[in-house]
Amino acid sequence: MTKSERYEKMAQFVRQISRFTQDDECQTCNERDLGENPACPAHEPWDMPIDDALDTIRSVIGQARELVVDLKL
Repeated sequence: MTKSERYEKMAQFVRQISRFTQDDECQTCNERDLGENPACPAHEPWDMPIDDALDTIRSVIGQARELVVDLKL
């Protein structure tokens, strides 16, 4: 695997993680403000269920471990 391919594989992982929604963050605008947001008509903080959080972190850990092996980090 070339250096460029390795970089793109890691960048893809980072882009995927950056799209996740945090607890108390609006899924539309990614703002954590609990009040109204005039710039976001659908503004609503998301309450992350514990089961979802556990599934997400397990997935992230698994993908990161695969990258370590694939990229020989």
